[in-house]
Amino acid sequence: MQNIIEIENVSFSYSDTPVLENLNCNIQKGEIVGIIGSNGAGKTTLIKLMIGQLKPQKGSIKIFNFEMDKICKFHNIGYLSQSQDKSKVNFPATVLEVVMMNLYKQVGLFKFYKETHRQKAINALTLVGMQDYQKRLISELSGGQRQRVMIAKSIVNNPHILILDEPTTGVDKQSCDLIYELIKKLNQEFNLTVIIISHDTKNLKKYCTNLYELDYGKINRL
Repeated sequence: MQNIIEIENVSFSYSDTPVLENLNCNIQKGEIVGIIGSNGAGKTTLIKLMIGQLKPQKGSIKIFNFEMDKICKFHNIGYLSQSQDKSKVNFPATVLEVVMMNLYKQVGLFKFYKETHRQKAINALTLVGMQDYQKRLISELSGGQRQRVMIAKSIVNNPHILILDEPTTGVDKQSCDLIYELIKKLNQEFNLTVIIISHDTKNLKKYCTNLYELDYGKINRL
């Protein structure tokens, strides 16, 4: 299988405090990869390195066989941050408008959305089963429904890689199960490579192709 992400001898520190040390990990196309680790283990730092928000101080990260500093940041990568859904809870926007926000690069600055953009957003909502809520305010939804909308927002640009940071935090068990089944569906139907950062070890073991643990700056395959 093809390696879609290659992490080679990556180290990163904040000031003089090492966070990641000589990390090596390959993620193959079409995998669902889970990453666990205690708070402060470096999970968020690793995400920021993979999406180009940070640069390795040592080693390299290649996406699609290109080093991160040689490709456009967020190129074909969908990303759902841990706090993203919470930041939109009281925002006066409809579900459809929230999803279309992630099409800003296609729309351009100070320009209006076209019907093609609207249809892309509806298609993404349909994939997560939220198309019937497109006219509802995002603030009117439950936590699990909002999280599915945010996943739709993350996939509206048809990414090859989807990175989810604690996607089931704050949702009930039924919503949690729906989200994991949705992740499985997206992976199987579109060969989407999914990386899940979570403390939910039980579900990661159930749904992931490979499971890794970040521990004291090292990454270990479980």
